[in-house]
Amino acid sequence: RDGCRTPMPWNADRKNGGFSDGKPWLPVAMEHVQIAAETQDQNPDSMLNFYRRMIAFRKDYPALLKGSFELVEAEDTYIAFERVHGNVRLFCAFNLSDEPRRISLPDGVWEPQTGAPFTLGLETDHQILPPWQAFYATAQG
Repeated sequence: RDGCRTPMPWNADRKNGGFSDGKPWLPVAMEHVQIAAETQDQNPDSMLNFYRRMIAFRKDYPALLKGSFELVEAEDTYIAFERVHGNVRLFCAFNLSDEPRRISLPDGVWEPQTGAPFTLGLETDHQILPPWQAFYATAQG
C-alpha cells in the first residue's frame, strides 16, 4: 500500500528528493528521484510539461469547459465526441490502442487544432490517428 504513497521528489540532487530536510514518514522511492519535478521541468517532453500544454490547450477552448457533449463513436479502444459552445464545434478523438486508426470527421469543414501535445497523420479525406494519441478539430456552426 505505501509503495505508491511516497513523498513527492522535487529535486533529484537533494536529500529526500527535496521533499523535506527532516525524516519523512515514508522513504522517497529512489526510482522516483530520476523523475523529480525539477528534472521534468527542464525536459520539454516530460509528463509534467505534457500536462502543462494540455491544461493550456483546454483553457483555449471554452467548448471543453462549458460545451454540450455529443458522442460520435465509442469502442473499447476508441472514443470520439463533439463539444459545442456557441457557434464553435470541437471534435475530439482518442486512440486508446497500440495500432494506428483511420478516423472520419463528422459533416462540416473541420480545421485540425495542433495546440495539444499529440501527433497525427494528415490525409486528404481522413485522419490517421497514431497509437495512444488524440486529435482535435474545430468547425463553425
